[in-house]
Amino acid sequence: MPTKSKSSSTPKKQDIKKSKPNVDTQKQDITSQTDVSSGQKSKSGFSISRKGTVAILVALFIVLILSVGAAVVGYMYFTDNDNNDDTDREAEKSEDENKDDEGEDEEETEEDETPQADNSCVATGFDGHRYDSGESYTTADGCQTCTCDNGAWDCEEDPSCATEVAGPYDCVHDGVIYHDGESYTIDACRERTCMSGMWGYVIDTACCYYDGEYHESGSSFPSIDGCNTCNCTNGSIGCTLMLCP
Repeated sequence: MPTKSKSSSTPKKQDIKKSKPNVDTQKQDITSQTDVSSGQKSKSGFSISRKGTVAILVALFIVLILSVGAAVVGYMYFTDNDNNDDTDREAEKSEDENKDDEGEDEEETEEDETPQADNSCVATGFDGHRYDSGESYTTADGCQTCTCDNGAWDCEEDPSCATEVAGPYDCVHDGVIYHDGESYTIDACRERTCMSGMWGYVIDTACCYYDGEYHESGSSFPSIDGCNTCNCTNGSIGCTLMLCP
């Protein structure tokens, strides 16, 4: 009996020993699985890190593009403003030059017109013509010569044509001066006399006034009927009394 028990227990130990290699194999499988899992984990971690880097680069690239675009737009804006400012300055400069040219033209026009307006003279009382400075004219009677002197007339009288100036109590008839009390004869019946600057008439009382005319004494003249004759005798009028046809 004891021998049988020993022989029966021996095979069991061998089975236990044989089963150990299986445990090691499982350990190795577990280890390899762990290594594979860790490798997958490391690969997954590397993949995530790469995607993050790419995203950052893309973001930086976008920011760079936006910055460059903003810089270009700003440059174009300021350049356009500068061009507009230059254009405005040129326009203002052109306007100033035009104004200066217009001012010069106006000054030249004024200078051209000034000599004619200031230096010439118009002979209003002679022939109405315009005379340049230095030109002159002589009146029809030859007694006065006038010269245009820078817009003003300078007239000289011929001494031989000097006339007497009438006083306050003088009278003038046909250019002749009659002093107070002087007279001239109008006709055989009338005389005109200067009386303190006014004309008075002296009529001969022997004359006759008939049909708007004066007739001296002793003269005869036609009647207003056309067929009779009238006579003046010391202020009295007598006419014939013939029947007119």
